Amino acid sequence: MNRSTRQQSGFSLIEVMVALGVLSFGLLGIMLMQAQAMQQGSRGKHQSAALSIARDVYEQIPRMPFSDPNLAVNNAWLNPPWINNPPFNAGEIPVQLTDGTGIVQTEQIYRVWYRITPDVLGNADLRNIELQVLWTPENNPALTPLTRTNESFVAFSGMFVENDK
Repeated sequence: MNRSTRQQSGFSLIEVMVALGVLSFGLLGIMLMQAQAMQQGSRGKHQSAALSIARDVYEQIPRMPFSDPNLAVNNAWLNPPWINNPPFNAGEIPVQLTDGTGIVQTEQIYRVWYRITPDVLGNADLRNIELQVLWTPENNPALTPLTRTNESFVAFSGMFVENDK
């Protein structure tokens, strides 16, 4: 039998290597997409928690007396002293988890900052409030607050009205 008329069966080594190369590029793309999806999911979880905290803090303010010194016009970013969770600093809200052995671990610390400014039109019965809730993905408390270069944040603002009368 002549070699040129004989049928070849199976795959050559080059065909197998090309197929493995195409497969590896596909799997690498899937792994990168999975890593990105996990990162975005984590960011979404923290943004949702921070927005919920900002909304809760904002809803507490109208229940406080308008004459409360903590709600005086200050034009400076402050930590809300009414948020106090020892041993954490004022304005820090920890998210803590208990593992299977009963040990409590802090998953994330959110830092709340607020600023009270006067009404733009000069109405003394209105004040503007701005809230920021910041967090670091690594939960590194050594970072300077309000730098925004290494911290994620959500912002929330609105007005509140004189309620002492």
